[in-house]
Amino acid sequence: MAKKVGFDHNRPSLSHQTVKNTWNKYQETNQVDNNWSTQGAPRILTMEEEKEVVDLARENRKASSNELLRILEYPVTSRTISNVLVRNGYHAYRAPKKILLTETNISKRREFAVDHSDWTNERWRRIVFSDESSFSIVNPNGRIYVRRQSHEMLEEDTIQHCSSFSKSILIWGAVSFNGVGPLVRIEGNLTAKGYLNILRYRLWRYFPGLKGGDLIWQEDKARLFGGHRQIKQLLLRYYSLQEFCLEVF
Repeated sequence: MAKKVGFDHNRPSLSHQTVKNTWNKYQETNQVDNNWSTQGAPRILTMEEEKEVVDLARENRKASSNELLRILEYPVTSRTISNVLVRNGYHAYRAPKKILLTETNISKRREFAVDHSDWTNERWRRIVFSDESSFSIVNPNGRIYVRRQSHEMLEEDTIQHCSSFSKSILIWGAVSFNGVGPLVRIEGNLTAKGYLNILRYRLWRYFPGLKGGDLIWQEDKARLFGGHRQIKQLLLRYYSLQEFCLEVF
């Protein structure tokens, strides 16, 4: 029978069991079509329960699906919780790192922005910014994942604040509109003489426009000196840099 059906329908590989199953199905249901649903599996949680899952995930960004399930106590698996969040646009992303700013830092940065809001692009292009900063070699916070939507990358509760309680190195660098200067690793503590050497052999060399007044160096109020006047006096005393253009920010 299988060979005859296969020959009649151009299905030479049709097996006897397939023909038998199809015939039995026709006798039982009077049809051979599969009544598969195109709507997918029915939802285990109601719309209200799914909303509770999403709301709880928004309140606890760093909570895993297992942790959310323990709080909600729904009779489902953590996979269901994860599926609900993904269906509503909340995927697990690695939390981006962001330097922790104090209220004082925020206030000073806002004041700086307001004071220089009327500067033109041409004026900004003349400025050379420099600063030194310490960088952690090992991140003590590890890798943290958060639940968020794609446009919420830098929301306050979706970032990972960095701390400085780990081994670090001190780096000096400079940047302007026209490009970047070198990164200088500072061994040990930064002394006044070492700072002046960086200005002379690094800053001056990579930004020659400082000498003729085409560029202006932004003085970052280094604690090694009392202010920009002291820096100018020391540059004049040690290196005779009489035309060094400097401005305080």
